[in-house]
Amino acid sequence: MSSRRFAVVSVARSDYGIYRSTLRALRSSGVDVDLFVAGTHWSERHGSSVDEIVADGFGDVVRVDTDVDVDDGADVAEALGDATRAFAAAFVARRPDLVVVLGDRWEMFAAASAAAPLRLPVAHLHGGESTLASVDDAFRHAITKLSHLHFVATAQARTRLLRMGELPERVVVVGAPALDALAEQPRPTEAALASELGFALAHPLIVVTHH
Repeated sequence: MSSRRFAVVSVARSDYGIYRSTLRALRSSGVDVDLFVAGTHWSERHGSSVDEIVADGFGDVVRVDTDVDVDDGADVAEALGDATRAFAAAFVARRPDLVVVLGDRWEMFAAASAAAPLRLPVAHLHGGESTLASVDDAFRHAITKLSHLHFVATAQARTRLLRMGELPERVVVVGAPALDALAEQPRPTEAALASELGFALAHPLIVVTHH
C-alpha cells in the first residue's frame, strides 16, 4: 500500500517555525511530505529562509512563486490571483492526498482556494483565532470554510469554529505546535538567567515584549 502524500504549504519563516515539530512527526510516521514553499522563503532580501528548510532535511521542496513585495490593497488582490494560479498548477502536478495550511496569510488563502476546485481535502492549523481590526481575520475564517479538518490551539478557538458551522468531529484541540520547540529548550536556573541579563531577579517578575 502506497504512503499518503501531504502537501504542506509554507510561505514564511514564521509559519515554518510553527510547522517544524509537526513535519518531524509526519516524517517519522511514514507520511510522504511535499513542502510547497512560497513567499519570502525565496527572497534574499528577507533572508532566504528556504535554506533553513533544506538544512532540516526537506531538500526536495516544491517552489511556488508568489509576489513578496506587496502592501497596497490592489497589488495584494492581483498577487492573490497569481498565487492561486501558481498553487493550482503545483497541486495538479503533485496531486497530494491532503493540503496542510496554517494561519491567516493571503498566500495561505490562495493555496486553500486553489485546492477547493481540485477537490483536495484541506487541513487547517490555528483556525478559530481572532486578530481584531485586521484583514487577517477575514483570511483566517475564509480558510476555515475552505478546510475539512481543523487543528486548533485552544478550546475557545474550537467553540468559535463550531459556531461557524464546522462539524464537531472534525475540529480537534491540539495546542500550539510552536510550544513544542519551547518544551525542547533547556531551561536555565534563575541564577544563570540573572547572570545573563546582568541584574538580580526580584519577585514578582513581569515580562514585557513588543512585536
